[in-house]
Amino acid sequence: MLRHALTVSLLALGAVAPAADNLLRNGSFEGGLLYWHNINPAVHTLVSDQVRSGAQALRIEREGVMSAPFVCERGKPITCSFWVKGDRAGEVRVQLPPSAREVGSGHGRLWTSEATKVVKIGTEWQRATVSMPADVPQDGFWPEPHYLVQFEGTVPLVIDGVVVNQEAQGASDYVPRRAIEMVATCSDLKGYTSDGNLLERGQAVHLTAHASNPGKDAATVTLRWQLIDYEGGAARGPLVERTVTIAPGRTVHETAELKLESPGMVLARASALVAGVLIDSSDQPLTSLPYPCAPRKPDPRERFGASFMGPHTATLASRMGMAWSRWFPRSKWQDVQPDGRDAFHWYDREYDLLEGLGISSHVVLYGWPAWAMDAEGKVANPLPKDMRWKADDARWNDLALDTAWDHYVTSTVGHYRGRALVYEIENEPEFDRWDQFKDEYARFTIRTAKLIKRADPKARVMVNNVYGIPSGLNGRLLELGGGKDIDIISWHDYHEGWLADGMAMRRMKANLKAFGAEHIEIWFNEGWAYTNTAVDEPLACTHETGAQSTNALVDSIAELTIAGQDKTILFHNGYEEHGMSFWDYSGPGTMLWDWYGNPLPLVAAWNVMGHHLGLSQALGQVRPLGANLCVFQDLRNQRGVMVAYADREAPADVTVELPCDGLIAEDAMGRAQPLGGRRLILAKSGRPLFLYDAKSTAGSVYLAAVEPLDRRHASFVGAGGA
Repeated sequence: MLRHALTVSLLALGAVAPAADNLLRNGSFEGGLLYWHNINPAVHTLVSDQVRSGAQALRIEREGVMSAPFVCERGKPITCSFWVKGDRAGEVRVQLPPSAREVGSGHGRLWTSEATKVVKIGTEWQRATVSMPADVPQDGFWPEPHYLVQFEGTVPLVIDGVVVNQEAQGASDYVPRRAIEMVATCSDLKGYTSDGNLLERGQAVHLTAHASNPGKDAATVTLRWQLIDYEGGAARGPLVERTVTIAPGRTVHETAELKLESPGMVLARASALVAGVLIDSSDQPLTSLPYPCAPRKPDPRERFGASFMGPHTATLASRMGMAWSRWFPRSKWQDVQPDGRDAFHWYDREYDLLEGLGISSHVVLYGWPAWAMDAEGKVANPLPKDMRWKADDARWNDLALDTAWDHYVTSTVGHYRGRALVYEIENEPEFDRWDQFKDEYARFTIRTAKLIKRADPKARVMVNNVYGIPSGLNGRLLELGGGKDIDIISWHDYHEGWLADGMAMRRMKANLKAFGAEHIEIWFNEGWAYTNTAVDEPLACTHETGAQSTNALVDSIAELTIAGQDKTILFHNGYEEHGMSFWDYSGPGTMLWDWYGNPLPLVAAWNVMGHHLGLSQALGQVRPLGANLCVFQDLRNQRGVMVAYADREAPADVTVELPCDGLIAEDAMGRAQPLGGRRLILAKSGRPLFLYDAKSTAGSVYLAAVEPLDRRHASFVGAGGA
């Protein structure tokens, strides 16, 4: 570790404009493209032979780029100024939309001529300025006025010196946001399509600090490198410092080697200090899996999974420990029989791949082949054309009939018999125009379940609905006795933070019991909420940072599982060629990789949950004052484990005196340390801890020991009881 005394005159640096004069990060492209999104290295490159501000500029051969979000004040203009020149005469097209795609498009601020500012350009540098008002109303998934800038050209072009402010007039030249500007990059990241940018625990990584001096005088700067935990507070490695002198208008590129001693996601932070004062910093998330999983055989008892786009995302998920797939391969009726009753397209190659990775699958059956159904999106009657029977028609109970749907279902189940999968009759039937056909939906579903069981008595059958269980449609199904033919009911939801709590799950269980269907398992198999990148930039959507979203997810899953949710399966975890896209920057975004291709902290958290809870028996929940202990028997590791977290909205950290010795406390990133006594401190952030011991104490022993701590005993304990 290098430490040097630092003396520098701040007089010259003080002449630089304050940060508020430029809302944008890395507007001069000095050393890296962090804080710029949608980057395609094949057509978006940094150049040093065509610059107007600093030492580098951004060349755009084709396709658009957009900035990281920036924070605006509602009601004021958003003004963007930039240097630009083209390889030949043409246009640069600029948009200033909200950082949530659905909100932007819904208010005409995306992909419309009205939202696009067009600037004619030539082959010489010119300063351009465009402006739009920050007047889009707030939305549930977009609660704050965070916007971004998008650039696209009709010809190859170079952009430099980008400034965003909220003044009526633009900036005549580049205005730095800091006296020294910092961008961090890591050369060890191989790219999303290689290995999902997952590193190895203990690996030496090389973090480059690109520190630029936009001032008119040389500056002596202390550069600092350190690994920080996923919540941005605690150090996860030693500090490295180095003093450099940066010439005016120049950038230094200094690299330090750091070791990933702490598993999970850490923030690799590069900072610039002048006279001991922090001027700027930049965070590059780095992730290693604490429990990387090898290919294995499917185990239907596994609790966790996601939807995949193809082999790459499935392989990444398998390595994380996920064990269920939903939308890969595509399995709806029109995918299997696009051309007619007697032609089938089977997906054995895809199921072979998944099973080789240890992943079980959903086969979602219902669909809209044009030869058998009303066209998708133009459905007048949701029943197949040869099954448009009234609810009281005797043919519903006649399994000797062989309709087009019957033939498809029985052929599919027969073909895939013995594979690791479940049959989901229909995805989100509420949106398939069954409103006027509720009884027919019930008859259709019961008939389908019976056909599946006849073709394979060991097959498991699922019905699905959005939101809570049961929906109106599935409630009618249960009223008509359909529960006895169903094994699983799944539900969907999209919002930020907790999916639901234990009370909500207990209500769902009670609803099923009221219909005499308590045997039906409850799965969650699509949805949840968008999670922001761990890169240090303003939130694109929701109120929650990536760390806050991760804590909420782990806490919620632990509580829901204890209360009776058997499986938790997310929507798409990533694309085959990149992580999140701007399309996902709204409520339905559930990607586990951000738009830089970095793993979100959720990747490590899912890996930790899968290790401890993926194969587990839910035993019970104990709620000490201000805290929660969800107790499981971990079948994979043959020991008890407690998931501990503070109450939601806890005003302060919570202390619990546990009646157990020798506990190990492991956080959501897989960092495990001896608790060092019986006192457990739970952060008000909801940061979860997995508690277990080296003696493999059974979960039942833990549950019996901690049960007296439950808050329902609080008055008794407070009065001196034991």
